Amino acid sequence: MKQTHQILFTTCFMLFASGFQPVLSQRAPMVIAQNGKSAYSIVLSSQVPRSLLAAALELQHDVYESTGAQLPLISDTSSIRGAFISLGSTLQAKAIGIDVKKIAPEGFRILTKDRNIYIAGPDTPEGQHTPTGGVSNGTANGIYTFLEDYLNVRWLIPGDIGRDVPNKSTFSVGKINHTEVPSFTARKMPFMQNREQAVEEWEARQKLGASVNVIQRPTWKQNVPPSMFVTHPEWFPMINGKRTVDMHNYKLETTNPELVRLFAENAIESLKAHPGQYTVSLSPTDFPDGWSESEESKSLYDNKRWGYQMTTTLMLKFYHDVSEIVSREYPQGFLSGYIYDVYKSEPTNPESKKYLPLPSNFYPSLANNADYGYRLFQESNRKEMEELVSFWTRQSSKITYYGIPNRQDNTSGVILPPASGLLNYSFSILTKYPVKGVLMYGNTTWGEGALGNYLIAKMMWNPKLDARKLQREWLMRAYGVKAGNTMNRFYNDLDYWYNQYYQTRPSGYLYHLSDRLLKSVFAAHYPAIEKAFIKAKQELKTPQQKARFQLLEDNLILLQATLREKKMLAGDFKSPFQCSEEEIQKILQKPHADFKLFPKRVP
Repeated sequence: MKQTHQILFTTCFMLFASGFQPVLSQRAPMVIAQNGKSAYSIVLSSQVPRSLLAAALELQHDVYESTGAQLPLISDTSSIRGAFISLGSTLQAKAIGIDVKKIAPEGFRILTKDRNIYIAGPDTPEGQHTPTGGVSNGTANGIYTFLEDYLNVRWLIPGDIGRDVPNKSTFSVGKINHTEVPSFTARKMPFMQNREQAVEEWEARQKLGASVNVIQRPTWKQNVPPSMFVTHPEWFPMINGKRTVDMHNYKLETTNPELVRLFAENAIESLKAHPGQYTVSLSPTDFPDGWSESEESKSLYDNKRWGYQMTTTLMLKFYHDVSEIVSREYPQGFLSGYIYDVYKSEPTNPESKKYLPLPSNFYPSLANNADYGYRLFQESNRKEMEELVSFWTRQSSKITYYGIPNRQDNTSGVILPPASGLLNYSFSILTKYPVKGVLMYGNTTWGEGALGNYLIAKMMWNPKLDARKLQREWLMRAYGVKAGNTMNRFYNDLDYWYNQYYQTRPSGYLYHLSDRLLKSVFAAHYPAIEKAFIKAKQELKTPQQKARFQLLEDNLILLQATLREKKMLAGDFKSPFQCSEEEIQKILQKPHADFKLFPKRVP
């Protein structure tokens, strides 16, 4: 059901009763607030999506927190005295010719005219979607950018603890005529406790979102459940001369025409039943093994690489065949699928030429597991990333990049490096080649992962930013200049230690935190880590800085407990951060209003 929000008229504010006189000169800055007073109001239309209303309330809140001036929210149909900030497609914005239809989805325009400020972009009505199945929150994106660029607001961590608003006796802006659109049509960060309200608000303020809905998930078991083996064994892979069902390496006989027809029919049925869905995924189950060894499938194998049999051409044929049927029988339908694992490399089979470029109704998602878990510290993996992105962006204009460059699993109680250099490299490649969307995992544990999450979010909107500068700014805004500089040196050291560790080319599934990494990085350098924390803690000034630092310090306490439990620290090592088991349990059970503090602790 379409939800609307009625903007309540605020009549208790007499805009000029205070005697505050705004600057009228067009050459001088426009004074929005001064000495706790303002002649400005915030104007909205009577019906706005939740995204715009939330951003308007944040604008009102931040101006008040910064200047002490309260800007009332009023309707665009009311009589307006004095200057105003118009948000969205108000009557006032339309009167001066602002047409949001000329702005790309999720983009916005900020314009000053006659002492008034206009912020507007395409806004998807509540409960509806863009023609490509996504959502456009253009005006909200413009409001958050206005607050960042002109009031110098930052949202470092979800919730009030992360809001950083500088105090200003005067808030003024000069002439503005600025239009901005996102570099990527999809900017997604899962696994950050995304369903928590404060995290959702943080995502909106970082301008995350997607105007194109590309569904990315394995669907082979959903389309052909194991129970169908009884009636259709020919749809299942040939392994060692027999048709079989491998529940772990779940694969199918993709060369079977009836199976291809089933996938196409299921996709068309789903798209018709859920028109806002826009895409249907054709991706197989994870894991590199279990592919069919039938003659039909083997004829489409590619050369081995990375020690595995590559099946890129086999998957290209499957994607092509299903897409061809859908294009013919349901032309408005779109499909999606991973380019991943043993089917991500450039194909070597001559048959691949029949299936490239990829179909125009297919959205590929390059899931580059060579960057998972800090693997881009290895030069060979960086070269591999550019090779893959370069090749696949030539095969499709709709490609999305799926990466996990600065995250490891089960890391509550460990402090991970944000890997600024790796992010700079990744986003330089994603801008060098025409990637349309980006999905990167966030860190689930906000107490230690907020910095890394912030860097990714910022660069998803503007990939030309420098992650190292963002890191330093975040730390100084979070902890103050002195403590921020101390922690910046610490994170640069941690980055270096991780880099050195990965040059040893450790084996195993690097997406997970291993005992070897704990010992080689955290145990080996623990005294230096603790020294940096002690110094930074002494340099904190405000209660807000101390509260933010305590989130990180609690992770350090748990890290030390883990290292002691695994006997990676000397038994006689003395530390001010050493806690009893009872104290540790209290830390683990601490409540927090905005997110879970320790959703996954190191085993």
